[in-house]
Amino acid sequence: MCLPRQDVEIQTNAAQYLPQISELLNRVPRQMLLLLKTNDLLRGIETTLQTRASSSSFINMSRCCIRAMARHRRSKARSRSRRVQVTLAECVQLCGLSVYELLLWVKGCRLGTWLTALLTFLH
Repeated sequence: MCLPRQDVEIQTNAAQYLPQISELLNRVPRQMLLLLKTNDLLRGIETTLQTRASSSSFINMSRCCIRAMARHRRSKARSRSRRVQVTLAECVQLCGLSVYELLLWVKGCRLGTWLTALLTFLH
C-alpha cells in the first residue's frame, strides 16, 4: 500500500517528537482525551461505513458524557443541595447542547441559508 507523502513524513518524524507528544498528553485531562479518542473512533466508523459525516453522533456522545459525569458527581455529593446543584448544571449543559444542535440544523437547512443571506444583506 502506498501512503501519501504527508503520512510517510509523519511516520518518519513521529519518533523524534514522541517525548514531547507524551509530555503534552500527560497534561491533558483524561476526560478530554476520552472525548477526543471517542470522536476519532466515531469519525472512523462513519468513514468505514461510508455514512454521511454529521455532528449527530458526536452530539449524542456528548449527551451521554454529560449524563455520566452528572451521575458520578451526584454519587459523590455529600448533601442534598449539592445533588440539586449538579442536576441543575446537567440540565443547563443538556439545554445548551440542544440549542447548539438546533443552530446546526437551522444552518444546514434552506431556512438557515436564507436567514444567513438576509443577515448578510442587512449588514
